[in-house]
Amino acid sequence: MMQSLQIKNKSTVYFDSINNLSKIRDFSNNKTVLFASKSLTDLSNQIIKILEGVGADLYVYFSDDGEENKTLEKALTFTQFLAYNDIGRNDVIINIGGGTLCDLGAFVASVYMRGIEYINIPTTLLCAVDACIGGKTAINAIGAKNLWGSFYHPKMVLVDCDFLKNISNELISEGMSEIVKYAILDGEFESFLNQFEDISAVKASLDEVIMRSLAIKARFVELDEFDRNERKLLNLGHTIAHAIEKFTDYETEHSAAVACGLICETKIAFNAGCISAKRRDAILSLCDKFLRVEIPVLNSEVISLMGKDKKNYEDKIVFSMPAEIGAIVKGFSREELIKLL
Repeated sequence: MMQSLQIKNKSTVYFDSINNLSKIRDFSNNKTVLFASKSLTDLSNQIIKILEGVGADLYVYFSDDGEENKTLEKALTFTQFLAYNDIGRNDVIINIGGGTLCDLGAFVASVYMRGIEYINIPTTLLCAVDACIGGKTAINAIGAKNLWGSFYHPKMVLVDCDFLKNISNELISEGMSEIVKYAILDGEFESFLNQFEDISAVKASLDEVIMRSLAIKARFVELDEFDRNERKLLNLGHTIAHAIEKFTDYETEHSAAVACGLICETKIAFNAGCISAKRRDAILSLCDKFLRVEIPVLNSEVISLMGKDKKNYEDKIVFSMPAEIGAIVKGFSREELIKLL
């Protein structure tokens, strides 16, 4: 039996096979644009065959994936493709790829003709447990990560757990930082995740891990769609992560940067008196089990980049950091942060 998750009245997430895409939605009455990663030609050809079989009017655009491609130039090029092919407001874009490609495709969908429908099909665990839902679209601009963006939800998300179980162990590892983040935020999920000995054990139960992760994110999105209050807690680990990504010119993968952020922000939370030693050790033990990263030196340049984070206010660097239960949002001056580090 197909399972699904409804997010407000915005998005429906289907946990089903990609082969059932045309059974879930009718593609016969509009133009369909596949916006896909160049590394996924086999999967794209499979989807093309499915949609051609039901008479869909298809247009295919292959793009490079990766953070360096989430730019205004790439967005403009894709927009030109849509315009030249007379894609209209009643047509649909299907994003097929990881988080950066889905971010870019969703951003273009949100601004093209003031918004057209889009669907996400995540092909990495990182995207499947995070970027595929929530409606945050973004591109990087003027040297800052996700500086330009909008809130615009996918009409539909298709998560094929069987497909994701067959991706590389490297891609499974890349998704674990966001999964650990959800465990820090949700005690019940933390207990569930702690029963696994390692990443291989997680992979064997990947469908339930993905469903639980998305259910936690959906709960925060429903409480605070536009990221003004409760949803800020989903930024756990990300203040440091975004600074590390920028400092290394995005050579550090987002997942590794978030892992660093979770560990460092846990230590900051302890040093600031926000959590006990017992809670600190429990979180670091969870990180040690599932996250394999080298913690970089957080030098003055990295701290300076933290100061440019869009979440900051009143000259304070703002973190979502662990609390005894869940997380809290807390800001520190640069001087305070240096002492805590």
